[in-house]
Amino acid sequence: MRLNKKAVSPLIATILLIAFSISVGVLVVNWGKNYVESQTREAESRADTQMACGLDVDLDFVYTGATPDICDEGPGNVKFTLENSARTSIKNLTVNIIGTNNITSATLSANINPGGVQRFNVSYDNSSLGNIMQVRISPTVETSSGSVTTCTSDALVIESVPAC
Repeated sequence: MRLNKKAVSPLIATILLIAFSISVGVLVVNWGKNYVESQTREAESRADTQMACGLDVDLDFVYTGATPDICDEGPGNVKFTLENSARTSIKNLTVNIIGTNNITSATLSANINPGGVQRFNVSYDNSSLGNIMQVRISPTVETSSGSVTTCTSDALVIESVPAC
């Protein structure tokens, strides 16, 4: 008895294998291209932020003699004067006042132009904060790509705030 078995001819099998290999190769190349592009965008964004904070930020207290101009004006108010010696404007300031009992945060609209000096007052709840242990002031700048970033690595830190 003879069985009629039908199979794919070797030529058709070879063509199918080549087509399958090419389609898998196209999928891998597409995935790799998208992955590399997304990693490049992320790296450019990080570099833009680091350059803006590293090169474009030079914020410091105005000094009277050897003392920075920052003081606790009384219950619930800290005042300080800052100078922007950088080549870009400071858009905002994030002020963190760390007390013995609590932490308070405030975002101030700064708009300190290059070479500018500006005085600020920050109010806080004296009863919940306790005694001031530290004040951290972080500038916010606009990067070259137009995004706004807070430069926490360039924060001004004062450990003890004297009374005015």
